[in-house]
Amino acid sequence: MSASKVKTGIGLLLSVLTGIITSCKNHEPKKVVDAVQVHMTNTVGKFEQLDKAKWLIGSWRGVIGEGVSVESWYKQNDSTYMGAGLFIKGHVNLSDESIKLYQIGDDLYYEPTVKGQNGGKPVTFKMALITPTKMVFENMQHDFPQRITYTQYTDDSMVASISGTDKGMVRSESFPMTRKK
Repeated sequence: MSASKVKTGIGLLLSVLTGIITSCKNHEPKKVVDAVQVHMTNTVGKFEQLDKAKWLIGSWRGVIGEGVSVESWYKQNDSTYMGAGLFIKGHVNLSDESIKLYQIGDDLYYEPTVKGQNGGKPVTFKMALITPTKMVFENMQHDFPQRITYTQYTDDSMVASISGTDKGMVRSESFPMTRKK
C-alpha cells in the first residue's frame, strides 16, 4: 500500500475518531487522537535510512574461486527489504540464508537467518554506518561474523563482506557481485 493511501486511510480514521470523541461530553480523549495524528504524520513515508539501501534491490551474482554467490533483494513494504542469499560450490549449496533489512525509528537492522546455523533463528546486526554507497552492520556479541558490510562501486557492482574475530583469529571474506539483468 502506498504512503499516500495509508495517509488518506489514517486521515479518514482520525476524522471518524475525532467526530466520535468530540460528540462525547468528556473532551479529554481528544488529546490521544491528536497525539496519534502527530505520530502518524511524523512516521508515514519517513524511512530515509532504508531508502539509502534501495540500490540493493534486484539480483546479484559473483564468482568466488570455484563457487558462486547469489543474492536477490526486493522491497516488502516501506520499512522492510527482504533478501535471499546462496553460496554454491559445484553442486553443493554451502550457504543458504534469508535476510530482512528493516528500519525502526532512525535505526536500520540487518537480520539474516542462515539455514543450519543458530537453531534456525535470525541474528540481528545494527547499523553502524550508512552512506549512499556503503552500509555497515555490527553485532559484537555474535561468534562470527561481527560485522557485515555492503559497498556499492557502480550501479551494477558491489562487494558484500563479513569480518570479525573467529576462534581468536581476525578473519574476513569478500563477495564481489554484479547485478543480474
